[in-house]
Amino acid sequence: MLMMPMTLELIAASAGNAVYAMDRASGNSVSVWQTYNWPDINIQAATKTEVWNPTTTLSNHEVCSACKDPKAAINSDGKAVAIWIGTDPTTSIERIYACTYDSNSWSQPEAISARDEHIVDATHKVMLSSTGEKEINKINITWKSFMPATGTISVRSRSSGETFGTWSETINTLNP
Repeated sequence: MLMMPMTLELIAASAGNAVYAMDRASGNSVSVWQTYNWPDINIQAATKTEVWNPTTTLSNHEVCSACKDPKAAINSDGKAVAIWIGTDPTTSIERIYACTYDSNSWSQPEAISARDEHIVDATHKVMLSSTGEKEINKINITWKSFMPATGTISVRSRSSGETFGTWSETINTLNP
C-alpha cells in the first residue's frame, strides 16, 4: 500500500532539527522538532500508533525559552518521551526539559536538570524501556553539565519515578 507523505508541523516560519524514534516491534513512532517563528523557538511533536496523531507544541515559554536539540524515545506500549535543551526564564541558564506521552496526551514540560548546573553541549540522551524488559516504561536521561559552584564538568543522569510521567528526586553524577 502506497502511503502519501503527511506534513506534521504546525504553522511556523520554519522548522528544523527533527528527530525520529520508532519501536521496531510495534511500529509505534514519535517525531520531535524545533520550530522558529521569531522570536519564539519551540519544540513540537507528533506520535504514531496506527496513524499520525495531531501535532502538539510541547514547550511553554513560562517554563523554558529558546528551545533546541530535541531527542525522543517511544516503546511498544505507545508511551513516549521528548527531551530538549531550553533556557530557564528565571535564571537564564540552559537546562534539560522533558515531556512524556502516555498514549493519549503529552504532559506539561518539566525541568530535569538541576537549577544550578549549566548544560555543556547537545550530548543528552534518552532511553525508554518496553514491555518484556525488567522495568516497563522506565525512562533514563543522561547529559553533560558544568557545575559553577565546584568548577567541574560531569555526566549526570535522572530516571523516571514509580509512575510513568513522574521523575525521581535524585539526580546522579556518573563521573566526578
